[in-house]
Amino acid sequence: MTLSEELAWRGFTNQTTYKDVGVLDDASQPITFYWGVDPSADSMTVGNLAIAMMVRHFIQHGHKAVLLVGGATGMIGDPDGKKEERDLKSLEEIERNKYAISTQYKTVFAGQDFEIVDNYDWFKGMGYLQFLREIGKHVPMRQMLGREFVQSRLQEDGAGISYAEFSYSLIQGYDFLHLFREKGVTLQLCGADQWGNSIAGVELVRRIAGGEAHIWSAPLVVNASTGVKFG
Repeated sequence: MTLSEELAWRGFTNQTTYKDVGVLDDASQPITFYWGVDPSADSMTVGNLAIAMMVRHFIQHGHKAVLLVGGATGMIGDPDGKKEERDLKSLEEIERNKYAISTQYKTVFAGQDFEIVDNYDWFKGMGYLQFLREIGKHVPMRQMLGREFVQSRLQEDGAGISYAEFSYSLIQGYDFLHLFREKGVTLQLCGADQWGNSIAGVELVRRIAGGEAHIWSAPLVVNASTGVKFG
């Protein structure tokens, strides 16, 4: 069974930017992909299960995995799906959670070939003005304002949104661009709720690097009685 067939058979297909999913099945041209988890807790959740299983299948079919710990993105917190502003984690808690997530990566993917990276490593030396010039200049406001979570938070009965959370997708999008440049990453695996953040990365790769990058998203793991995602 090819990888694309297995993903479909196992229900790991939600959306993708690939027009021809057969590119996943060409063993002569392995794809370098990444998957990221923010250290918002000291453990991955049941909600990460589908993507973790999907990652294993990509590795087993010969593709190269870069597993990201979101040391930088975790300092802000993903606002997608949240009705109110997140409380910021302390730096000490983020460090503990980063270690825990990295340890789980090593356990879950034991015996597999992968590399672990931390996005704080490439953000810690980047100044605010540099970020605005190199990244912010290439992101249309219409695209950001059109995000569903932004619209819901800006409604009259919404909780509003801070500039920090509004900028989250830019930070995650830059991860894709950085990994494209430094690691040859051309694919991001994610859950369905991360599609908008992932598209931001695809657009940055296209606009800034003139490259082509793709997304493969898996359906969310949800509570059958409430329809709310786990994690």
